[in-house]
Amino acid sequence: MRIVTEKQLRHALARLCDQFPMSEEERTAFIEHHIMAGLRGNIMQGLGNIEYLWVRRFQEGRVRFGARFMTIVETSAGIVVDAGGMLGMLAGKRAMDLAVAKAKAAGIGVVWLRSTTDWGAGGYCVIQALPHACLGYALANSRPEVAPYGGIDMIFGHGNYCVAVPTKRHYPLLIDMAAVDCGGVKGQEDILTGRGLPAGVFIDENGNPITDASQWGSIGGYALPQGGQKMKSWKELCLVMSIEAMAGAMSGMSCALDLNTPEDPANDIRTPKGQMVMAINIAAFTPVEEFRTKIDRMIDQTKGGRPAPGFDEILVPGERGFRLAERQAREGIAYHERIWERAQSAWGRAGLDLEAIINETT
Repeated sequence: MRIVTEKQLRHALARLCDQFPMSEEERTAFIEHHIMAGLRGNIMQGLGNIEYLWVRRFQEGRVRFGARFMTIVETSAGIVVDAGGMLGMLAGKRAMDLAVAKAKAAGIGVVWLRSTTDWGAGGYCVIQALPHACLGYALANSRPEVAPYGGIDMIFGHGNYCVAVPTKRHYPLLIDMAAVDCGGVKGQEDILTGRGLPAGVFIDENGNPITDASQWGSIGGYALPQGGQKMKSWKELCLVMSIEAMAGAMSGMSCALDLNTPEDPANDIRTPKGQMVMAINIAAFTPVEEFRTKIDRMIDQTKGGRPAPGFDEILVPGERGFRLAERQAREGIAYHERIWERAQSAWGRAGLDLEAIINETT
């Protein structure tokens, strides 16, 4: 394992940002997002994919620095905006800022995003609602690489589902997950770090199970020309189709197989997926402190239940990540050697020596 402190990672990210014409707002969002991902152990939406998702796109002009939101449709509680190829995590942050402003005026604020780049960890978007005593909610659809329950053809993406709920005594509830339980970015991490393939979810072009990680490629999820992953249940299909409707179709973007275009075409900085970002102003509907107390009580009741055989305790959404973030803030962020190699490659692509930069900061 390679251990780096939060301070070292922040310095390295700042040096990487120096290589590109980023505004202070863009730098801040990029660095904050990757610090959050690193501390919480969200490896593949942090350093594990930083070259593929960001450095390469920056160099090829497929992120438009300085982009501004363009309003397409607006009502008192909702707005559709074109992000114009904006840095994804900044687009999510700005969208939540807009949603919160509308929620303070109308109780609920909804922003639909068009033409964004990948926004990385959706949790970064929804936590922006918490300081404003709002619930944060966000959905995003994605390219087809998952077969629907009962099928073998890749028709849907994993579907990003994110919720942030404020509490009083406990960590906030934070859900940042794929709607389908079939590997996703966690599958990529498993392959890269030598843990192999998650059982029972990877299939070839004929629907036959794949158990050998070498059949899937070196990065997972993007390498097999035919085939992909499959849903395990009917509930997953229900969730994904609702996300396609609410994030894809409602934003004016595409759904299902109509998303089946490369995410990084050389002649286009935009992607055909859509996002929905929503804030709910708690005070508009119920007393905030009463709400927080009820959520804390629900958490107490959940954690006070008897653990099942094989479990030491019952964890609630976000708890593991918050605990890990606190520990890694004290002890340093741990990266598997294979992940660290990918990070070194990303900085190297930008003409930088990551190890030398890390050693500049103690």
